[in-house]
This record gives sequence, structure tokens and C-alpha cells, in this order.
Amino acid sequence: MNFDFYNLTKVGSRGQISLSAESREDFGIKSGNYVNLAFIKECRGIFIFKSEQPEFMKKISTIYEKNKVQDSGQIVLPKKLRQEHNIFEGDKFLVLKKKHDSLLLIDFNSFKEKITGILKKIEEIKE
Repeated sequence: MNFDFYNLTKVGSRGQISLSAESREDFGIKSGNYVNLAFIKECRGIFIFKSEQPEFMKKISTIYEKNKVQDSGQIVLPKKLRQEHNIFEGDKFLVLKKKHDSLLLIDFNSFKEKITGILKKIEEIKE
């Protein structure tokens, strides 16, 4: 899967995240549009998609209610999603785009830990 990186977003006090203008434009979402959210445990990520849930997602995620995109590009992560997956104010997510059909938000700390582990293995191999 090829992804384009957009930005880093932080969870606000009421569970809101902001998508950059570029990501909203590329993804084709405007203020007032509704998007679907799914949580992917394996990468502690949030999958955002506009229409029906992609087939591969049905086995690896939990779907949450549709969310309306605000004028500022904010989407509120449902309280249930935040509670079930320990998402708190200040948590950071990398915003990635897969073609034109979905956005993926990956927990920054989980991503950082995985990359650090990979770099350590590379160093071990070099020695």
C-alpha cells in the first residue's frame, strides 16, 4: 500500500482532530460532508473513508458512527472510540492518504516505537 504523508495532528480537548486543507482537498471532503471512522488495532490507527467500508477492513477494524466534517476541517473522534482505545487529549497521529479512497491516522508514538525497533535491527545486522 502506498501512502502520501500530509501532517501530524493532535487530539483536542473534546476529541477533535484537524485535517489539513491539502488532505481534505485531495480526499474530496468539504465542510458538512460525513465520513466513516474505523479503528485498526494492529497499528493503533484510525481509518477514515467516505463510502462503504473497504472489504479488507471488515476483518481488522471496528466501525464507528459517521462524523460530520466541520468548517475548520475538524472531525470529532467519537467518545466510545476514544474510551475503548485509550485516545486522550494531546495524542498525536500521522495523517496519511491512500490514493483517493481513504485517509489513515497512525498513532505517532506507536509508529516511533516500531521505527526505532527496525533501526535497532538494522544496526545489529550491520555489526
